[in-house]
Amino acid sequence: MLYLKKITKGILQVLVISCITLLLLEVVYRYGVIDFYKAEIEALNPSDAIESDAVDYLVFGDSFSTPTGNYVDLLRDTYPEKSFLNLGIPGTGIKQVNTFAKKKIKKHNPKHIVYQVYVGNDLLDVRHVSNWRTMSLARNLYWKTTDYILSGVYINQKLKQFGSHQINIGKLEKNVFSKQLYTKRQRMLFEADAYYLDKTITLKDDFLDRYEVWKDGVQSFLEVIPSDVMVSIVFIPHCAQLNSEYYSHMLELGAQFENETNVNRTHYTFYTKAVSDFGSMENVTFYNPISYLKQKDTISHRLYYNNDPHFNNNGQLALYEFLDGVIFSK
Repeated sequence: MLYLKKITKGILQVLVISCITLLLLEVVYRYGVIDFYKAEIEALNPSDAIESDAVDYLVFGDSFSTPTGNYVDLLRDTYPEKSFLNLGIPGTGIKQVNTFAKKKIKKHNPKHIVYQVYVGNDLLDVRHVSNWRTMSLARNLYWKTTDYILSGVYINQKLKQFGSHQINIGKLEKNVFSKQLYTKRQRMLFEADAYYLDKTITLKDDFLDRYEVWKDGVQSFLEVIPSDVMVSIVFIPHCAQLNSEYYSHMLELGAQFENETNVNRTHYTFYTKAVSDFGSMENVTFYNPISYLKQKDTISHRLYYNNDPHFNNNGQLALYEFLDGVIFSK
């Protein structure tokens, strides 16, 4: 009995210490006390940009901004006389960005800020989907927890570095779409809510509520930017919005849509509502590259991986070309 009491006491001590540690981590992360993403930022940028107290372009993004040869790298190569600082952090959304945006803007005093939005998951970043019938208990708990504990995303990213979660480029570059090879996370999202993408694009049902949370986050982000700094908000569409081939792939993965016309609209609700809500701000401009991407994406020249909803090298080049034409070469 004494032995059992010692074990129980030890377990309780571990639980208390763990809870206190997680609470402290959350406070430190949420208020940006230290630079949690220093390693990621150093990997994406030259040291002179990281140390500069006056950069020309500060880019906030996610995994679309981070692969080798990303659009920021292409812009940097084209305009060596300009300074670019790429703050693209995979897996982050507006809530995570707001933990470090103010300090980065104050430190680097940018002339121009680019904020990259991804239609495929930016509204999920503010509140995840869940399904206790089709998803594992661990996955549901993780997504539910990280809706409130922002540092959970950071912890998950670090854990992935110790596991077998490295991107298999060879698999992504396969020329044939495969339901079995397609990125697991995309398949899980459709398992959780087959209509999530349709509701994201059209802001239906509970996704309108998610949009309102996202809008508040973007408002907080814009409020810390000096009024004389130009802001470009760029919406990257989900591949299903480009053409029938990508759309049919999503159907095979388990997606459901009210109709294809709504999905393929150039002026879709998520984008147009954001423009309506923030378009009156004089220093903010919205950019929608979907028409340009539709023109560039052909059977022999795909912009997205066959088995992942991210840009391949062609997609990165196309986004670079679009941004160069509407922002940088002016």
